[in-house]
Amino acid sequence: LPPPAPAVLPQLRSYLKACAERARQAILIQPPLDGDAPLLVWGAGSWAQRLLGQDAIPLVRVVAFLDGAPNKQGQTFAGKPVVAPADGLCRHPKAQVLVCVAVNPHQIEAEIQRIEPGHPRSLHFITEPT
Repeated sequence: LPPPAPAVLPQLRSYLKACAERARQAILIQPPLDGDAPLLVWGAGSWAQRLLGQDAIPLVRVVAFLDGAPNKQGQTFAGKPVVAPADGLCRHPKAQVLVCVAVNPHQIEAEIQRIEPGHPRSLHFITEPT
């Protein structure tokens, strides 16, 4: 194949950058996160990794990732500790929880109520256009 015309590469880079920005802007956290409160992210899998890559998760506010998979606990994810959900919730009683699981994210609310009955916890969910 012949090399692309000189103008093609900058145009392609510009197009890809614009697509990434539109994808980032389409992802919303609902309800919006509260001010400066610490953040626990429930889920340390590919969904969270994708959202981190799109700057949808404010990593500077994340104190830990919560994950029920024993093989992930004790590891780090994006430089933050991965802990069992009960441990993270206990260690950070004032933290908000951002749910980043791809399958049935609202089941996490029931799990949190089971772990800490009667404790009010601010839950937030990722939404994106379908």
